[in-house]
Amino acid sequence: MTTPLIYTSMGNMPVDELEYNTYWEDTSGYTKLTEVYKFDGKIVRESVHVLAKQNLDLGIIQEKI
Repeated sequence: MTTPLIYTSMGNMPVDELEYNTYWEDTSGYTKLTEVYKFDGKIVRESVHVLAKQNLDLGIIQEKI
């Protein structure tokens, strides 16, 4: 079985060689999940996912991120 790869700023890398952390922010208006992948202490991939809990102006959401 082969090791899964993930695309990073350093090209495709084996997932098991990366440090993975998640950070959650929960407010009354949104829930935000940030995923961070590091290699040798350097961030090589970062993703943010936002779930709006109410109808908000998109400009407001973008400013808070």
